[in-house]
Amino acid sequence: MRLPLFTLKCWTARLTKKCILAVVISLWLYLGVQEELIKFNIALLLNKLLVLLNQADVMYELSNDGQSSGEFTENGNRLITFSYSIIYCGLCLVIIQLLFMQIKITKFILYMYLFMFILCMFINETGKDFNFEPFRSIAHRIMMMVLSPMPIVLLIPALHLKMNPTKVTTELPEKRLI
Repeated sequence: MRLPLFTLKCWTARLTKKCILAVVISLWLYLGVQEELIKFNIALLLNKLLVLLNQADVMYELSNDGQSSGEFTENGNRLITFSYSIIYCGLCLVIIQLLFMQIKITKFILYMYLFMFILCMFINETGKDFNFEPFRSIAHRIMMMVLSPMPIVLLIPALHLKMNPTKVTTELPEKRLI
């Protein structure tokens, strides 16, 4: 399904699409470069939210006197990383949608990301249950691959070539004598 704005054949619609795409890609690059800063801000936001819900002990470890030690719990780290992953992958989906303007492709990429998240969680939990550290390491590497620009860098040319196949001929052009 195409958005009405981008089905127009005028130059203003194409320019608007390119400007929106440039802003989203810039935001995506900023999110990747400033990962620690973004995660810090996510931690602050989640902490405020959890304090409102009286669940502050989910984020930070408590010392013996009941005060926060400033160290994140394992669940706190997971919550921050999961929130960052949702934002990062959401921007990747927006980029794919803006480039190809086909909901079918965007759904495929969404299902691919969901599969990778579920696979990562399954391998991580299996490694934790059986106390098998290599599984946890593999799960971490899968998550780092998902949160890298690699899927987008590989998917955009592959999808573009699939949508716009070029005709390859095996015939050589005729030589003309002048």
